Amino acid sequence: MKIDFPISALHPKLAELITNVSKIKKFNLDALATNYLNACGNTLLNAYELQVAKDWVERSNLWTIHVANSGTLKSHVFNSAIMPILQKDRELRDECKINNAQYYEYAKFCKSIKNEENRSDLILEWLSENNMTTNPVLKTQIECAVQNISTEKMYQILDDDHNNGRSILVQYDEISGLFKDFNKFRAGSDEESWLKFWNYYGLKKSRVSEESSNYINETNVSIIGTTQFRALYDIFTDQRIENGNVYRYLFTVDENDDKKNVFEDLLAIKEVEINSEYNKMLTSFLQYYDYSSVMRTTLSMDEDGYKFVKQWRNEMNGKDFGIDNKTFNSIFAKMDSYIFRIAIILNRIRCYFDNCQQDYVIKVEDLKNSSEILNYYIHNTIYILGKIDIKLFQNFSSENELKFYEALPETFTSRDFIDKAMVEIFVSKRTAERKLKKWCELKLLHKKSLGEYYKTS
Repeated sequence: MKIDFPISALHPKLAELITNVSKIKKFNLDALATNYLNACGNTLLNAYELQVAKDWVERSNLWTIHVANSGTLKSHVFNSAIMPILQKDRELRDECKINNAQYYEYAKFCKSIKNEENRSDLILEWLSENNMTTNPVLKTQIECAVQNISTEKMYQILDDDHNNGRSILVQYDEISGLFKDFNKFRAGSDEESWLKFWNYYGLKKSRVSEESSNYINETNVSIIGTTQFRALYDIFTDQRIENGNVYRYLFTVDENDDKKNVFEDLLAIKEVEINSEYNKMLTSFLQYYDYSSVMRTTLSMDEDGYKFVKQWRNEMNGKDFGIDNKTFNSIFAKMDSYIFRIAIILNRIRCYFDNCQQDYVIKVEDLKNSSEILNYYIHNTIYILGKIDIKLFQNFSSENELKFYEALPETFTSRDFIDKAMVEIFVSKRTAERKLKKWCELKLLHKKSLGEYYKTS
């Protein structure tokens, strides 16, 4: 069973902002809230961490997927959330080009004199003319957002010589592309790497040449993406459920196919930037990208916080989610981290709006609000797993279609099928005819010699 996103668990100012943007832009509220939390978490990754125990540190990276049909503004929703991060990434690129301008001039000059006998003297002369005492060095590009990235490129960006612990946001307009690229060239290797990116541990990618090896002190990776219902079945195979890949993601699900008019409020808001307060907050969080090295403030919990998470986990253990213990343990192995990750985000947002940024203690209210939001994601994970298990997304466009299929009689004529489909799943006669043909091609239905049809499962 799906439930609504608990918007009241967010700070009132952020909740109001999300509600207004959702209403005006016709965005799915659950997806908008989730993507805002993801973007906030990503921008806070360089600045804060929570010391849960001596050997347990959590930060604020989230991996989220919004599931909806085509034409439901999926891309617009997450672009609205990450726009300040994309702008910061462009600033970093422009800054890098400026900083490397002298290096490129130097490289160009060296190339022009590569065959000169007095090359060394000419280089010294060039350096003197440009008021330089040493050869300029190429500065590496710091990146805070990437799209459709390969595993090899991720290793390069996360390397100590590049981002060196700084956070990276991986965005996929269609996240099935990420999964399709797994194991394309090295069976098992790519997917295993991405599973490790969810945590913060150091990694080493060894190659024949030591210079081309990648040394990663720590990983700080957020993932934000969208997909369609049909792609879910291909993404989360039995193997990925088994290896825990599916449980690293927080899902939002939008099955609403109602018609929308995105121009409805356009005249009233055409001169207003309705996201300005949110963008201002993210810009404030993004200032930590400008530091020469990552310097995180360590957050802590008081005794009440520790008591609450213990109580919360006991309550979850005693609750009947309608799943077996193996699935329960797989889900909560990640939720045990997410309750702290989301609490960090809620805490910093609260301190931002309440002007108490110097307060570095995670309050019980932050953890309680985090647990409410987690309850929403837990239900969505179970809902998604149920749909994958019955292969809904592989063969049917909606739950109504599945119910219609399951309710078909033992045998029926094409006329019976078409009349029933027009009434029960609200399709035209032509669409019903096409659906009958398609389900026969998918071998969901078979036709008898006398012209009647029957279900195959």
